[in-house]
Amino acid sequence: MACLATAPGELVPTTTLANKTNVPANYLAKVLQQLASSGLIRGRRGVGGGYMLARDAGDINLLEIVRTVGELSPTDRVSLSYGPPSDVGTLQDTLASVKSMVTKTLEGVTLEALVKDSPKRPSARTPVRAE
Repeated sequence: MACLATAPGELVPTTTLANKTNVPANYLAKVLQQLASSGLIRGRRGVGGGYMLARDAGDINLLEIVRTVGELSPTDRVSLSYGPPSDVGTLQDTLASVKSMVTKTLEGVTLEALVKDSPKRPSARTPVRAE
């Protein structure tokens, strides 16, 4: 999504996305299908085809993306085989609080802000000097 956000209005080929993200093309194709089904991106097949954002990057928040490709809360139920039940309840309350904070944070960050604020990383071909 970040790669697409840096090329607004342009179709970016799947192979380019796979190379830039170091994600295997077969796996990436499945993720792109999910994102397209949710209306976050649009795709065109064939020569000159690829994917682009379906909406402005400033109108897409990170929570939408996370919910499209996975689950946010794998810890909804906590089961401990030892300890008093109040410990389990306290842990569940803490995890629920963490989930709420993460949800609010992701909801408050747009794809545009993520791309704009991301530090420029050296390319894989650019040697990094040790200091």
